[in-house]
Amino acid sequence: MDAILSGLVNLGLGGLMAAALVWFLHHLVTRTLPDLTEAFRAELNAGRDQRSKEHQALLATFDKCMLLIGKLGAHQQREHTAILKRLDNGFKELLEQSNANRLAVERLHELRKRHGEPADGLSLPSADNTASSVP
Repeated sequence: MDAILSGLVNLGLGGLMAAALVWFLHHLVTRTLPDLTEAFRAELNAGRDQRSKEHQALLATFDKCMLLIGKLGAHQQREHTAILKRLDNGFKELLEQSNANRLAVERLHELRKRHGEPADGLSLPSADNTASSVP
C-alpha cells in the first residue's frame, strides 16, 4: 500500500486526477453499467410480459365476442328461415283460398247460366223498358 501511495505522491495533482478518473471509469464499466443494464433488461422484460398478457387477454375477449357474434348470427338466420317458412305457408294458403274462391265463382256462374239467370246476378233490362226510356 505504501508503494501505491508513494507512486501517487510522485505523480502529483495531475497524476492523482488521472488515477481517480481511471478508477472511476473502471468502477463504472465493471460494476455500475452491468447493474444498470441488468435493471433495464428486467424492466424491459417486465413491460414486454405485461403487454403480452394484455394482448392475450384482448385476443381472448375478441375470440369470445366472435363466438357470441357467430351464435347470434346463427340464431338470427334460424329466425329468418322460420319467418320465411311462415310467409311461404301463408302465401300458399292465400293462393289455395283464392283458387277455391275463383272455382266457387266459376261454379256459380255455370249454375246461373244453366238456370237462365244472368251470370253477374243482375237482371237484364227488357226491350220494352229500353224503348220507353229513350226520348
